[in-house]
Amino acid sequence: MGTRTMRFALLGAMSAGVVFTQQACADGTAVEPVAAPAASETTAATAASPSETESTSPDEGAVPVCKTADLEANITLQPDSTGDTRKGLVTLTNKSDIECGVHGRAAIALKNPADEVVDVPTENVEEPGESIRTALKSGSSVYQGIKWTICDKGDSTCGAGNTLVFSLDGSTDAKPAKLSNFPAPEKNEITMKSLQIGTIQPSRQGVVAW
Repeated sequence: MGTRTMRFALLGAMSAGVVFTQQACADGTAVEPVAAPAASETTAATAASPSETESTSPDEGAVPVCKTADLEANITLQPDSTGDTRKGLVTLTNKSDIECGVHGRAAIALKNPADEVVDVPTENVEEPGESIRTALKSGSSVYQGIKWTICDKGDSTCGAGNTLVFSLDGSTDAKPAKLSNFPAPEKNEITMKSLQIGTIQPSRQGVVAW
């Protein structure tokens, strides 16, 4: 094959998406062309699977919504509480046998020894940010923070009680939460002048840092 003819053949092969590994062997025999991989094949190999995020951030309706009865709450008084401010880490654990979805926040309320809800001014806050919709597998947990101002039980505007209860948004079936590092229930010394409730998050990182 002449030099000019061979050059045109090479250009034609390259325009068709064919790449030569080298021009020719030492004995002058032409090397078989190797086709370049299709762009769609490369994309398919490197694309992330959508299922990698569905287990922690499912679409609404992908799993049934958790009910208050499905969960257990443990509220731990934080050691870095200072002055009149107290913080609590709320851990919500799925105690049912099925996966269910949580989003928003769990309502928290103070109760007195007569099992009555104590009237405490309460504010829902977007802390540490917007709630992340989470599919909660059986035995796994999500977290939210609460912050309140303590007060003197002798003050008529001060709410006092001995336990905290929780329920999911729209629920009326509140359940007692397990309390850690709080005063003994018989002392009735949980006081609240006001309460703020943060949002449910899949990780405890930063949940009470506000």
